[in-house]
Amino acid sequence: MPKPFPLLVATEVPGSGLGRFSVELANALEQAGLCVTFVTPPQQYGIAVSETVGLALPTGSRRSDKIAALCRSSLRIGQEVLKRAGKRRPFLLIHLTPTLPVSLAPLIAAKLKGARAILNLHDFYPHTMRFPARLHWLERYIYRWAYRRFDLVVTNNAEQTRRLIEEAGVPEKRIVTLFHGPFAVEHLRAPDGPERSLRLLVFGSIRPNKQVLESIRAVRKLREQGLDVELRIAGAPRREDAAYAQACLAEIPDDQHGFDVQARFIADEDLPIILSQVDAMLCPYVGFDSQSGVAVTAVSNGIPLIRTPNVGVPNVDMGDAPWPDVAPVADADAIAQAIKAFAAIPRIRRQAQAAVLKERFLDVAGWGRLAQLYVSAMQRAGVQGGSSCH
Repeated sequence: MPKPFPLLVATEVPGSGLGRFSVELANALEQAGLCVTFVTPPQQYGIAVSETVGLALPTGSRRSDKIAALCRSSLRIGQEVLKRAGKRRPFLLIHLTPTLPVSLAPLIAAKLKGARAILNLHDFYPHTMRFPARLHWLERYIYRWAYRRFDLVVTNNAEQTRRLIEEAGVPEKRIVTLFHGPFAVEHLRAPDGPERSLRLLVFGSIRPNKQVLESIRAVRKLREQGLDVELRIAGAPRREDAAYAQACLAEIPDDQHGFDVQARFIADEDLPIILSQVDAMLCPYVGFDSQSGVAVTAVSNGIPLIRTPNVGVPNVDMGDAPWPDVAPVADADAIAQAIKAFAAIPRIRRQAQAAVLKERFLDVAGWGRLAQLYVSAMQRAGVQGGSSCH
């Protein structure tokens, strides 16, 4: 592959785990010798690429304002593809946003220019469908149709690959499964309270499939039984999940004793405080087949996981961890049972195994190695380079 090699990378997601993933990957691809133009909204992480094209954030507080901003971003990315893409040159789209059909603009533009369109798949279907309920079948059909039009789809796990083949009909040769890079945070403090105490963290966006409500109920139940457990909730609800977040907050005692609630966007500089002195991340997710950035953050920083079996980290065998899984039903009783079993394990043993998993993950999942695998996958997809960056 000729170097410098022009690569157009685009994301519509600011901040959050996917925002950080986008920045880390774009930076790593630049470090790998590619000449990256990164189309992105403002990010809280440092961008170090050849060129950045900014996308605007929503200017209003209504859900319609967010959707309108995403649509404008899709159209802007499409314009940049038409302007910059060339025949058989690569265009990498990180996440297909749930604003069909407008979010297909970058893909359509790439096809018009004869570019190689590459998708980094986040969710097979969005957590919240946008079409009216009677048309959800059509919305799902369009997603499957779109996946078949990409020249290469990059997944984070085998389950997504299986669904692309079996449900969407994407040829296996146009799919590659790659790992997720680490989300390391510096200056974390390990738990130092009494051995019998337990601090758990629910981290990230507050939404129904994360079973936040059931987690709150489980902790209340265990506290009533005499277990010294505290639940820290750190993250902002999406606009469409505002009612669910209110229902979660209504379950917390008025004095908030045993609960530390920070229902807001967590800035990068706040992470050392949020992640410090945490005995475990609580991830009892259901209906989930994407790669959890929360799980990656936990393993990257040596924090144990209490999780449902579908929440893992690529290239790391979670099966020999000493802490128990949450039963797949992930109701309040199942979560409480897993927390109680976790609390019975000596803290020193939990932390030692978390350190082993961290070492395994960091040994195989560096961002530089991931970038090289992306380059190799693009080569196999028939990408052609060029002699200049832009």
